[in-house]
Amino acid sequence: STINLHNTIFRKLLCAPISFFEINPKGRILNRFTGDVGQLDQRIPGSIVDLNGTLGIVIGTVIITCVVNPYLTLVCLILLGI
Repeated sequence: STINLHNTIFRKLLCAPISFFEINPKGRILNRFTGDVGQLDQRIPGSIVDLNGTLGIVIGTVIITCVVNPYLTLVCLILLGI
């Protein structure tokens, strides 16, 4: 996904008017390519791991709740939209 972001930024940059380059310093433009895209490369994998862990906790909680109190199974199914 960061490759797509980089390519999109690069295409937009190539189509930018000359006034854009006169207003924005070169360092700021380069920072968008190196710093911001690099941060995404670092943060996305960690976020996916966190999401998987949280999803596992939610599923486990629902299963345990249904086993301990079968009447709550109906409530869980309604809340999940099933």
